Amino acid sequence: VGGSLDRDRFAGLSSRLLGKAGVGYIWENREDARFSTGVAATFTRQDEVIDDPETEDSFAGVQFNADGERRFGDTNQHVYSSQLVVDENVQATEDLRFNWAHSLAVAMTRRLALKVGVQLAFDNQPQLVEFPLFVRTPQGLAETSAKIAGRAEKLDTTATVSLVINLTPGPSGARPGR
Repeated sequence: VGGSLDRDRFAGLSSRLLGKAGVGYIWENREDARFSTGVAATFTRQDEVIDDPETEDSFAGVQFNADGERRFGDTNQHVYSSQLVVDENVQATEDLRFNWAHSLAVAMTRRLALKVGVQLAFDNQPQLVEFPLFVRTPQGLAETSAKIAGRAEKLDTTATVSLVINLTPGPSGARPGR
C-alpha cells in the first residue's frame, strides 16, 4: 500500500495524487546487491495547470516498478542504483507514463560521497502548457500578452549532482541491522 504526490507546473501538472495497493518480490538482498519488483493497482486524481477537455482527471491504472542497487569497492563504499516506475491508465491505454532514475555515488571519505544522477520522465499524453506569442517588429521579435496552449514535451530529462553526508553509524554506506 502506498501513494505519491507529484507537482510539475512547468510540464502543466498542478498536482497528481496516486494511491496504490499491490504486491512485490525481493529477488536479491545481499550486502553488495539488492533487486526487487512489484505490481500494483492504482487510482490517480490529477489537476492540470490548463484544463484539458480530452483527458480524464481521475482514473484507475496499474503500476509496475523495479528497484536495484549494486555496491562496489573495497568496503562496498560506492553505490550504483536504478529505479523504474511504469504507470498505465487502464481507462485510456495510450496514457502511459514512466520514470527511470539512475545514480552513482562515489565515496570520497568515510562520511562524504559525490552523487551524480539522471532521471528520465516520459508521459505519452503530456499536459497542456501555455506558450507566449511573439510578433515581428522592425526592432526584432517582441512578446505579446497573448498566449496559446500546446502540449508539453513527452520526455523530460533531469541531471543532478549532490554532495551526500552519511550519518549512518559504522563504516561508510553500512546498512543498519546487518
